[in-house]
Amino acid sequence: MPMSMRQGEGFVDLASSFKITTSSDSETLRAAIERYKAIMFASGKPGSSSNTTAATAPALASLEVTVTDPSEDLGLETCENYTLSVKGGLLMEKASLSACTIYGAMHGLETFAQLVRVTDGGYAVPSIEIDDGPRFHFRGLLIDSSRHFLPMPVLKATVDALAYNKMNVLHWHIVDGDSFPFESKTFPGLTAKGAYSENHIYTHEAIQDLVEYAHARGVRVMPEFDTPG
Repeated sequence: MPMSMRQGEGFVDLASSFKITTSSDSETLRAAIERYKAIMFASGKPGSSSNTTAATAPALASLEVTVTDPSEDLGLETCENYTLSVKGGLLMEKASLSACTIYGAMHGLETFAQLVRVTDGGYAVPSIEIDDGPRFHFRGLLIDSSRHFLPMPVLKATVDALAYNKMNVLHWHIVDGDSFPFESKTFPGLTAKGAYSENHIYTHEAIQDLVEYAHARGVRVMPEFDTPG
């Protein structure tokens, strides 16, 4: 449950022209907004249902996202709190999302995406106010690719799952006595003889791609290198 939640009455319809806006010039945040729009409206644009009827009440036109410090990088002490407000009324619907960092804003976008409901006329969200933030700074999942090689698409899907659950660390036990799938350019023999096969190797380029993919979703990749005792 969120730290604080106050639910109003009923739902607020999303306008067919609904958009998520921000004044921040953070490319990471703007990319996250586009990513969540695709998640929210996977079945079509807001209000684009063939069953759409003439609206009798104002619809929500936008969600405004503001960030106090868009330049703060992701770390153990990064603030990830956010406030989400969706207000319905007779004259105007209004929604806002404010956060201290872009990573808190991502959590707010995740919450908003989970609140979206498909209706006969398109989409709607409940009238609600949420103040939320993580109880623990470190919220991670451990994977072990030394004993069970995991293809890169599986690792990226795991990162997606972490983001959906507002977790922020992928603890990657990448090598051990069982196998050495990491591409070592200093000691190439470790990789050549230690990987399960030449197809079970994580190149530097693939690892960098995963780190950037995770960072864009508010997840830190923490590698663990072990050697046989």
